[in-house]
Amino acid sequence: MDLNTAAWFDGSGNNIQFSDILENVASRRHTHEVHIGGDSQPYYDYVVFAVTICLYLPGRGAIYYVIRKKTDNKAYKNLGMRLQHESELSLLVASQVRDSLTITDIAIHADLSPNPINKSFKYVKSIQNFIQSMGFRCIVKPDSWAAWVADKHAK
Repeated sequence: MDLNTAAWFDGSGNNIQFSDILENVASRRHTHEVHIGGDSQPYYDYVVFAVTICLYLPGRGAIYYVIRKKTDNKAYKNLGMRLQHESELSLLVASQVRDSLTITDIAIHADLSPNPINKSFKYVKSIQNFIQSMGFRCIVKPDSWAAWVADKHAK
């Protein structure tokens, strides 16, 4: 996925270029935290993946940007494969932000539950380790609010 040519939207649904998002992140880098979240929604014959870039001002709220990707569901019928791809897309976005702006403190929010009763539990450690091995902090449920933002745009 080419982030520069893909369709990005702000929280109000307005189109925005990725270069403009990077400018917004750069201008707020000293006051806002950068959080990247991903989620997906399977449908009968396709899956929608959504990734958000959230700029959080502690105590004041956040602004965010979102990208969506619709793809054939044949490769993503398995929950583990979907969760892995959500993480890969989040890492792609986070890496581009980090490399373009030399921001080192970026958190990736994964739609994973540390509670053994949930289906995503068996993927927590492997995906968490994957994200951390790429140099990012990994936040999981119930604290993964940026993944919840992505969830609203995957549906």
